[in-house]
Amino acid sequence: MVTLSKKISLGYNAGMEWRRFGFNPAFVYSISPRIAFNEKWFAYLEVFGFIWNDRDPQNSIDGGFAFTINDDLKIDASAGFGINKEAPDNFFSIGASFRFPTTR
Repeated sequence: MVTLSKKISLGYNAGMEWRRFGFNPAFVYSISPRIAFNEKWFAYLEVFGFIWNDRDPQNSIDGGFAFTINDDLKIDASAGFGINKEAPDNFFSIGASFRFPTTR
């Protein structure tokens, strides 16, 4: 996460994903600007996708809202759509993120 201003930040991610035990990984990416309304609420827009060696890529866009309950728990809801024919037409998601306590 890169902080661009007091209320605006930019998240990004890149990686690889293997399906089952195959040797053909998918490259995954996401880029997500977000704006904070206050210390608890923020909204985001995300472009993300999967790129395979043996088929066309799957690219999508979504947006949503998140609420921070405490330092260890956040909930969110989003909706989006595919921006090419390989991606799902539309989708809705709700989720929760929990941070496990660790020692430093």
